[in-house]
Amino acid sequence: MMELKKRTSIAEQIELMEKRGLIIRDHSIVAEALRNLNYYRISGYLHDFKKPGADEYEDGLTWERLQALYDFDRRFTSILMFALESIEETLKARLAYLVTESFPDDPLIYLSMDIYRFSRKLE
Repeated sequence: MMELKKRTSIAEQIELMEKRGLIIRDHSIVAEALRNLNYYRISGYLHDFKKPGADEYEDGLTWERLQALYDFDRRFTSILMFALESIEETLKARLAYLVTESFPDDPLIYLSMDIYRFSRKLE
């Protein structure tokens, strides 16, 4: 059975990031971010900055740069989700009109698996 990682405090997480080369100017800002986001969410962004074959980050990597990348990603995701929601609503409406136009006498036809084509049987 795989051994699970033990809990590390926020101070230990900050120490680990600094040991690996992340420049942290204000520990209180990073501690607050980690309380709200958690270490594993942030560390996912750090993987792209690792030196090849090492467990250290590129020279000069700062918390501010990492935070800016995270903030950009979060805003970009929000923009995409807003756009995708509109696309999803349009597709659902058009599909509903298409299906009900093809089967006007059965308002619950969308529940019938017989009207859908699958490349394999669902189990």
